[in-house]
Amino acid sequence: MSDGRCPVCRANRARLQDQQGPFAALSPTALLALIVGLLAVALIARQALA
Repeated sequence: MSDGRCPVCRANRARLQDQQGPFAALSPTALLALIVGLLAVALIARQALA
């Protein structure tokens, strides 16, 4: 399927590429780390403003 030579393979490859969103390349662990990091930044900013 990676070559996409036959019509079915090309269609499947196009369908898979269409399903990928902006965070599709991130693993679940990386996404969780990103969320935790954003929460930490928000808490630090909240403490600095108080």
